[in-house]
Amino acid sequence: MHAVCLNIGKHFMTYWFSEKYNTKKFSLFHRKTEIERHLKKLKFPHYKTRKPRNLEEFEDWKAVEFQ
Repeated sequence: MHAVCLNIGKHFMTYWFSEKYNTKKFSLFHRKTEIERHLKKLKFPHYKTRKPRNLEEFEDWKAVEFQ
């Protein structure tokens, strides 16, 4: 889980939400606040220990947060 979620997940998040790639066609940088708003509205099961954090902090996310 850690190899997949942390390596691939962080790479995708970097490409999608990093300001470095905001001019690329695949970038979601300009829609970051809208996506964060939808993430905050999600209801998770009681056994999930981590709630989603801001997309600004995705570099510090644990593997469980990428699931």
